[in-house]
Amino acid sequence: MTNSLKSIIPIIILALLTVGFYWKILLTNLILIGTDIFLYFYPYKAYASQALLSGRLPLWNPHIFMGVPFLANSQVGLLYPLNWLFLWAEPPKQIAYSIALHVWIAGMGAYLFAKYRLKLDTLSAFIGGVIFAFSGFLGAQVEHINQLQVSAWLPWIFFISSKARNYEFSLARGNGQTRKVFENLSCLGYHRKIAMLGLIIALMLLAGHTQSVYISMFGLGIYILGHVILSGLPLKNVVMVRQERFSKTFLVLATMLPKFIFPFMPLIFAIMLALLISAGQLLPTIELAGHSIRSGGLTYNEVVAFSLNPLKSWLTFLPPYGIDLEKHLGAAFSEFVAYIGMIPLILVMVGLWNTLKKNGNSSLRVRRLSMIFVGGVGFILAFGLFTGPIYAVLYRFVPGFDLFRVPARWLLLYTFSVAMMSAVGFQWICYQRFAMLKKAMPAIITALIIFELFMASQALRYNHPTAPEAYDFLRPSIVQLQAIQKPTDRFLSLSGIRYDPGDLSEIHNIYDDQLSERAVYDYIVSVKQKEVLAFNLPMIYNLNAVDGYDGGLLPLKRFIDLQRLFLADDNLSLDGRLREKLNSVPSSRLLSLLGVRYIITDKVQDVWINHIFYDLQFPAKLTPKMPEISTTNIPPLPATAIGVIFKTSESGNIGKVIVHYENEVVHLNIITNPENMWIDNYINVLEGLSGEPIKQISIHVNKSVIIKGISLIHQPSITSRSVILSTEGDYQVVHDGDIKLYENRQVYPRAFIVHKTEIVPNIETAITTMKKSSDALNKTIHVADEGESIGIISRGKFDKDEHVTITDYHAERIELTTHLKTPAWLVLTDTYYPGWHAFADGTEIPISEVDIMFRSIPLASGEHKIVFVYRPKSVYWGMGLSILGMLLFVGLMLKRKILHLTLPNMDR
Repeated sequence: MTNSLKSIIPIIILALLTVGFYWKILLTNLILIGTDIFLYFYPYKAYASQALLSGRLPLWNPHIFMGVPFLANSQVGLLYPLNWLFLWAEPPKQIAYSIALHVWIAGMGAYLFAKYRLKLDTLSAFIGGVIFAFSGFLGAQVEHINQLQVSAWLPWIFFISSKARNYEFSLARGNGQTRKVFENLSCLGYHRKIAMLGLIIALMLLAGHTQSVYISMFGLGIYILGHVILSGLPLKNVVMVRQERFSKTFLVLATMLPKFIFPFMPLIFAIMLALLISAGQLLPTIELAGHSIRSGGLTYNEVVAFSLNPLKSWLTFLPPYGIDLEKHLGAAFSEFVAYIGMIPLILVMVGLWNTLKKNGNSSLRVRRLSMIFVGGVGFILAFGLFTGPIYAVLYRFVPGFDLFRVPARWLLLYTFSVAMMSAVGFQWICYQRFAMLKKAMPAIITALIIFELFMASQALRYNHPTAPEAYDFLRPSIVQLQAIQKPTDRFLSLSGIRYDPGDLSEIHNIYDDQLSERAVYDYIVSVKQKEVLAFNLPMIYNLNAVDGYDGGLLPLKRFIDLQRLFLADDNLSLDGRLREKLNSVPSSRLLSLLGVRYIITDKVQDVWINHIFYDLQFPAKLTPKMPEISTTNIPPLPATAIGVIFKTSESGNIGKVIVHYENEVVHLNIITNPENMWIDNYINVLEGLSGEPIKQISIHVNKSVIIKGISLIHQPSITSRSVILSTEGDYQVVHDGDIKLYENRQVYPRAFIVHKTEIVPNIETAITTMKKSSDALNKTIHVADEGESIGIISRGKFDKDEHVTITDYHAERIELTTHLKTPAWLVLTDTYYPGWHAFADGTEIPISEVDIMFRSIPLASGEHKIVFVYRPKSVYWGMGLSILGMLLFVGLMLKRKILHLTLPNMDR
């Protein structure tokens, strides 16, 4: 068997092992489930696939946060080429296939680095690849597919960088002097490898997990620095540059660089090329970062969130045999998993001892010591907060440390390092210390390592997939919303998932015999998450939510400001999940301003009393100054009684319920009766209704009272229907199942006309004005450019002859028509963001930011055709630079020789 074939066989076996470890999500119809994968990545994959397969490059996402950039959000990985391979599949399978591909890429890269850079034999290098690929760190991070994709390329940048440096030294000592072993080593004998290194770094950037790229580059820099220090290379030496068909300007600039930069020059060149290739993603992302909540960096407390806890670190570094990691480490347990197995840990000790005990400065020993250095840095930094001043100093002085949370992710460097040291220890034990067992020992240890890693992986999410219906099947609320919504309608979900679904028994009957207990539990959770359209799920179903979920550059800063209309400043949702912060339905006038037509709530706060259901979602707060409220929205039920739940500090006769029939009016007294109490509320069941159709129900009080719920009751059949009678807005139930879906009948159109302007000094005053204004629907906060004043545009009364109509609504293009009797402002309650352009009758008009985060343009009187289009310059410039970068890459790959970098004789 040839040596080349022997080198390929481990790569093939790694592929087969990947299928064996991940067979449940690869070879069955079961799907991976979990909060981030289900509520974040599946929706993004679905939206991207739908757009790309229809021939559209999705630049804008109208479905969450009232509109945000899509491509600019790097976590989407829209331009990552390997994501395009699986566009034909449903999102759960797209991610499953991508997981397998990148686990294999990770193992292959680790194998190549161990074999050709650490000079290990084929089997030992294979063991290093196996340990890294199937380690707990990569296995736990499959839920964060972009993080896995970036991490998979880590071994490759180490592998290529080891041959892309401008020197390769082996220093010998004698008589106090040193000597060069390799003279006149041509850097651009390595120019293709620098080009390849740049391409791989570009792929990492396009994959979309910036923190993992940062960690990887930091680790590679530490590796090079360790190599330089351990080699004894005097950085003070001048690096001579010899020209050969290359730009004189470049040579002059190169000689002007600080001398300590030269060991890092190939990496710097590669990074520059990578930035150019990935500019199509980076420029829009940089633009987004300027409008992001992270534009000013994170606080230290935010940065050290999810630090590795020393007291629980045994759960991180030891295999979790039979341990429920979520129970011990919390729902985010995947951030704290970094086991490599007990046998590999022993091999690590052997590898460390074997490397450290040797003397001399051989190139091979230097590489291995540098790898230990990298692992040590990753290990220490993973403890974040618990490193004392170390992380605080890095946060304060090292660029980039203030941009990322979750220090535990530094375990990537630790995992790669210990995987390589395990391979070193494996070779020493099998082929040096126990050479007499050469045939048996390697096979036995290899089998035990694979078996141990496989057993440990049973605690991870990918070994507990659930039924595909968790993603595929629609829930009633989704079907209802899709049936009744307009393209411009928005909804706000206020429901948690604390309720039991109505088909819970049916779910257990179907799946208990097919799935594990944990998988059934995850299925039930996913059912409830779909029912309430949690987080980013609206993207899958083309529905439009007010909020969303993101832990990266989104939401925008203006969305955080908008939250202040609903929440206290110390209770804002920085990741955008407004729904989880709201304890009750916000003011109807504010919801109407945001275009919220539908409200989703659950029934957790509602009650069944004596088999009668009371909807407590919308109370009516009445006082002697505001004593009456009525509704004609009466559900069809032949009511013989009416139930009222109310709260008051008064006693006696509180007021009356007035029931209007076609030819009769019935008055029923509301009385506080201590014998009819529910917690601290009173319950009155008022009898005497005829069962005929009710035309109107009114309540008139003579004392202060909160009417919490009203139900019509048909006593013979013990059935009931709730009546919404509220001072909080005009709402109507349009769906009543596991959750309730209400229509806000006072909703404002997505686009409307305003006429006047009132100036306020700052955004805080604007927010306060919008909160307190009793006429919020007649006030629009105008946020001008920085340095200019902020004003309120007053609509005044609408003229029936004035109108604005949205004729066509798509993500990147919106068409409207208007008819105005006088000059006015057109307000579109979609997110204001650079790159949007407005045209009135073909003439471009500048867009202003209004109502904290929406768009507005001035219009003259008359009829107009308005078009809003999203054409971000950052995307077009970025794509152009990416093309230039790829041309440069091709040129480097085809160019034979450009430049020689020669180090002078160090004995001089």
